[in-house]
Amino acid sequence: MATSSKPNAVSGSRSIPARPPVHFASLDIGSPQLSGSAKPVETGWDLIGGGVDIWEKADQFHFVFKDIAGDFDIAVRVESFTPAHLYSKAGLMIRDGLAANVSSVIVDAKPDGGVEFMARLCGGCQTTYLGGAHITFPAYLILSRTGSTFTAAVSQTGPSSPTTIRSVSVPMSSDAVSGLAVTSHDTTHVATAVFDTGSR
Repeated sequence: MATSSKPNAVSGSRSIPARPPVHFASLDIGSPQLSGSAKPVETGWDLIGGGVDIWEKADQFHFVFKDIAGDFDIAVRVESFTPAHLYSKAGLMIRDGLAANVSSVIVDAKPDGGVEFMARLCGGCQTTYLGGAHITFPAYLILSRTGSTFTAAVSQTGPSSPTTIRSVSVPMSSDAVSGLAVTSHDTTHVATAVFDTGSR
């Protein structure tokens, strides 16, 4: 859904020089009209994404990701977010592969600081909104996995003091990937987010 005016950037105060994390790849999911990109910075990523949305039965966004297996806890700090639309999203995602319609879970932030926890419970299923929270940028988004159960949380101060949003059961195969996602919700503009993953 196009808009003629863009929301203002929301940001933290840090300037992060370039230094690439390793073992990651980046890809446009769902063939968005405008291509995205991922630029490594000292402790994370500067991620640009187009696409209609992460929602419904298939997604369009830019994804920087790596393979993941077993139980885990992942935290990322959203340093800044320059959206293209009020419903642009920047978040932390686990997907059962790289097709546009696979099972997935995401905890994402919108420009106003609204946080969504959503899941697609099976390949080709409708994405379900599960719960939300509110943050002030910069802030942490957190996802954890125990078996087939995924739990989303947020924190203003760090992953050691999370506020849990909700848990959900989603079957994931050995092909699951984890990463950072940005969608613009405006096919004529891109959105940009800077993520601190702590990678050095």
